[in-house]
Amino acid sequence: MATVPDLWTVFTTFITATSLNPTTGSDAVMNSAYLQINNILFIQMRFSQSQLGLAGLGSYLFNLPSGFTVNTTIAPTGACLGSANATTGTSAYASGDASVYDSTHYTLGMGTGGTSYIVGALYYSLLNLNLTYSANLIIPINTP
Repeated sequence: MATVPDLWTVFTTFITATSLNPTTGSDAVMNSAYLQINNILFIQMRFSQSQLGLAGLGSYLFNLPSGFTVNTTIAPTGACLGSANATTGTSAYASGDASVYDSTHYTLGMGTGGTSYIVGALYYSLLNLNLTYSANLIIPINTP
C-alpha cells in the first residue's frame, strides 16, 4: 500500500493461528488501514516478508482494528468479506477471499487448481521466502 489517504486510519494487524501462533520473518512489513462509514468498515491489508518466519500451527487469523467487531447477524462465521491474494515470489500465486472467523478476526481462503484451503501453517505459511498477502474487505460492524 503506497500512501494512505487522510480519511483512512493505519492500524497494526497481527497474524495469529488457531493452534500455535506463527512468527513473521525479520523483515516483515504489515500495512493495514481502515475507513469507517456508518456501520461498514473498509480494510486494506498488505503483508510482505522476504525472510523466513515460523509457520506455527493451524489456520492463520488476522485481526480487525481494536474496538471494532463484526456484526455476525449480518456476516456470520464463514461469510465472505472481500477478496484476497497470496504469493510466494514467482513460484506460487493464489487468489480467493477473506471470511469471518469470529467477531474480531478473519481468515484468508485461497483456491488453485480446483482445491480450496485456508492460509496457515500448511498453505502459504510464514515459512516461505518472498511471501505476500493482500486483502480488501468490506465488513458490517457493530457500532463501537
